[in-house]
Formats: sequence, structure tokens, C-alpha cells
Amino acid sequence: MGLEIEFGQSTTRVVASLDTVVATGLKREADEQGIDVSELIQQILEKHVMDNKLIAATDAMRMQLMKSLVDRAVGIAKRLCRNGQFGPDLTGHTLELCMSDEKWASDYEKYVKDSPYKHGNPLKGRINIELGWAIKNGVGATVAKTVDGKTKKVYVTGAIVQSYTALVNFDEKMVGT
Repeated sequence: MGLEIEFGQSTTRVVASLDTVVATGLKREADEQGIDVSELIQQILEKHVMDNKLIAATDAMRMQLMKSLVDRAVGIAKRLCRNGQFGPDLTGHTLELCMSDEKWASDYEKYVKDSPYKHGNPLKGRINIELGWAIKNGVGATVAKTVDGKTKKVYVTGAIVQSYTALVNFDEKMVGT
């Protein structure tokens, strides 16, 4: 098994070669949970690090807070899809609803350690990327493309994000319709 670790500012990319039976088992578990394999592996590794106290308690609490924020946002996105409210603006609509929930908004502000609407806060980068990614993957959505094949971005003002990726469909099995 080969392992390549690439350290970035707020995330680390890991590339690993897995035995086929391990990869098959992970794929089966990910499918059962309605997530992709990379998300499952991320969850397994984060749980291992936290359970074995390999990181500071404050870092573990911060990771758990982010997971809670992301999970609640994905739940809202799935509900929107089930209720026939899916559209290219699913991510933006989901985040608006999240911010209208007092507890979610308070937890987000706690996570970013500043006003949720303030631009230039480096603590918002990781969570906002994770929110967009998790919403898209949580509903099994496809990214919208422009006529020249580029990812279609939606730019917004007055929101916790400055932009998000437009979506074109969702997977009914993943949202439980």
C-alpha cells in the first residue's frame, strides 16, 4: 500500500492505494450511508484521531462543531429536494435557511470566530468549501456547466458565502424521495 500526504494551509490531501477487498468494502459502506468513499474515509480518519486523543481537545471540539454545521445543512438541502424546492440555487437557499436558524447561525459564528457576513476571514474558507461540497454530494447533485463547459458559479452579496456552484439535478435515492 502506498501513501502520499500533501500538506496545505487548512487541509491535507492524502492518496492511498488500497487492496481491492478493502476498497470494495469501503464503497459498499459509503453507498449504504449515501456518501462517497472519500467522505467515508475522511470520517473514519477524523473519528480515529479524536477517539485516540491524537489532537488537542479544542481541535476535536472544533472539528465536531464543523461536522454538526455541515450535517445540519445537508439535512436542510435534502428536505428542500424532497419538498420539490430543488433548483440551481440549492446551496444558496440552504445556507439562507441555515442562517435563519438561530442555533445554526450562532454555531457558525462560533466556528468562524467573527461576524458570519464579514469577508476576508480565513476561518470561513474551509467550512464554506466543505458546506458547498457536502450539500452537492449529500443530495447527489451534478454541477451546472456554462456553454463553454466551465463550472457555473453564482455570485451573491449579503450572504455568508460570496459565491457557490450552481446545480442541475439531484439523486432521489440520496434524499429519500
